[in-house]
Amino acid sequence: MNMTTFQAGGRLEEHFAGWIDPMNCQKAPIVLIGAGLSFGLVPRADEYAQEIAQRKIEIEDLMGIRSSIVPYNAKELYSWAEDCLRLLSMRGDTEESAKQRLARAMGITTDARFLAQTNIPLRGTTPRHRVLSRLAREGRVHSFWSFNWDCWLESAFEAVGMRRGEGGGSHFIAPESWKLRYHVWFKGERDPVNISTQPLFKAHGCARALHEGNDEFVISASEMDRQLSDQPPGRIDRMKGDIKGRWTVTIGWSATEGYVKQLFASMKQSDALSNHLTIIDVKVDQAGLAEVCHSYGVAPDAASIGVSGGNAPGTTDDLFLWIQTRRGFAALTAACTQHSELVVDLKSECSLIPGFDDRALRNYWCVNFMDCWLPIWLRICFMVRAQKHAPASSGSDEILPVEQRDAHIPWISLSIERADLQAAARVLCRISSSLPGKSWDFETFPGGFWSRSEQRLVLPVPVWAETDEISTVSLRSLLESKHWRDKGRIKNLTVLFLDGPSRPRLSSSELMVRKERWREALAASFSHRYLAQQGNIDSIELDQLPSLLEMRVHS
Repeated sequence: MNMTTFQAGGRLEEHFAGWIDPMNCQKAPIVLIGAGLSFGLVPRADEYAQEIAQRKIEIEDLMGIRSSIVPYNAKELYSWAEDCLRLLSMRGDTEESAKQRLARAMGITTDARFLAQTNIPLRGTTPRHRVLSRLAREGRVHSFWSFNWDCWLESAFEAVGMRRGEGGGSHFIAPESWKLRYHVWFKGERDPVNISTQPLFKAHGCARALHEGNDEFVISASEMDRQLSDQPPGRIDRMKGDIKGRWTVTIGWSATEGYVKQLFASMKQSDALSNHLTIIDVKVDQAGLAEVCHSYGVAPDAASIGVSGGNAPGTTDDLFLWIQTRRGFAALTAACTQHSELVVDLKSECSLIPGFDDRALRNYWCVNFMDCWLPIWLRICFMVRAQKHAPASSGSDEILPVEQRDAHIPWISLSIERADLQAAARVLCRISSSLPGKSWDFETFPGGFWSRSEQRLVLPVPVWAETDEISTVSLRSLLESKHWRDKGRIKNLTVLFLDGPSRPRLSSSELMVRKERWREALAASFSHRYLAQQGNIDSIELDQLPSLLEMRVHS
C-alpha cells in the first residue's frame, strides 16, 4: 500500500477547508467517483469478471450468441462485452437494444448488489457515503460525476432526506442552500433546473436506469478508450462547466477513461482548471492519476491522500468521519460566536481530534457524538419547531422525510440564530469536562445517551419548544423506529432538559409546565409498558449529567 500519512490539521485540513470551515467561501467542488467508493459493497472489476466467466455459457445462451473470449479479468471483461455487442449487432440488434440485452443477460438490472439492496450496513449507509450525502444536502458539492453502475450513492442521498427526481417545482424555496432532491443524469436526460436539486451524472450508466429501460451502458473496451471528440457534445459541455475553476475531488477513481483525461488536458491549455485537486485512493501512484495531476499543475504528492483498504486505520470511512467531526466543531463554534467561554472549550476539545489514520480516531467519543447524536438532536428541534429555518415551514415533509433515521438538518446557517447548535455545544463542552461522561454510547439509541452498565438512557430535549408543539406525533417517528427496537433494555429513562444560551429564561411556572408536557409526550410515545408510565421518567439539568456516571465511578 502506498500511503501518505497526515496528522490532524496541517495540509489535510487545507485540502478540505471548503467542507470543514463554514466561513470558507470557495466554490463547492465537483466530485469524481470511481469503483473505490463502493469497495466492499459491489464486486471489484476483476472479481466481477470472474463471476461472469463462470456464468459465460448461461449468459450467452440468454442472448443466443457465442463469444470466443473468456473474461477472466477486467480487461478481458471489456473485450468480451465488446465482442458480445458485435455479435448482437451482426444478428440485427441496434446498439441500444444490444446493450439492454447484454445488461439483462449479465443480471446487472436485477443484481441486488448494484441496486444497493444487499450487503447493506447495519446503519443503512457507510460512513463515507453518509458524510458525502450530508455535505451534498448542505449544498457543499456542486455535482457528482460517477463512473459506477451501482446505486449506493443514490441510496445514501435518500437516507439523508433527498428524494429522487426534481418534484417540488421551481416555486418551492428551500432554506438557504439546502438540497431537497437529487437528479440522476445520463444520456437522453435533461439537466436539473431546480436549485434545490443535487445533480448526479452517471457517465457509464446506472443499474436502476437500465432496469427502467435506459440504454446508457458503458462496458466495452472501445467505449473505455473512446476519444474526447467521440463523446456526446452535451456531456462534455456540462463537464467543462462543472470543472472550470472548481476544486476537484476524486474518490476511488483510477482515471482510466481517456476522454476525461483529454478534457483535463484541453482545459489546461485555456487555463480553465483550478489548482486545487484532491485525490483519495488506496493506490495514489496510478499512471492515470499522474496524468490528471499534470493537467492541474499539481505534484502528485501534494494532491494525493492515500487511504488504507480493509479494516486497517485510515480508510475512506475514517477520512470522512474525520472531516465530519471537524466540520461539526466548526459548525458549533460558528453558532456560538457570542459565547466566548463555549468557543474556548470547543477549540480545546477540537485540538484533541486524532488524525484520520490514527487508530484512536475510531474510539474518540466526539466522532459518534457528531455522527449519531447531533443529527438526531437537530431533527428533534426541527420537528417540535424549537428551531425554525426560514423561509420553509419547519413541519414540511418536503424538507425532512421523518421516516429516515439520518434525514439531515444542515449544520451551517449564516443568516439565522441556531439555538439548537448552541444547546448542542453546551452538551459537548459539559461532557468534555467529565472523564466518565465520555463513556456515553451515542449510537445504540439514536438521539439519546446510553449507559449499558446502568441500563440508563438519557434523552436530551429542547425545553424552550412551545408547549403546543410538543406532541406524540413529532416524537413517535423517532421513538418507535426500528433503531429503537431494544427499548426493553432500558431500566432508567432520564429526560435532559436543554436550553440554548441565547434564549430568555422561562419563568419557574412556565418551565414546570413545559417539563411536564415533555414527560407526558414521551410517556405517550412509548409502547413499552414500563416507559409508558410517566412516573418512571425522571429528569435532570445539564449540570447534573456528569453525576449520573460519576456516582458509579466513585462508589
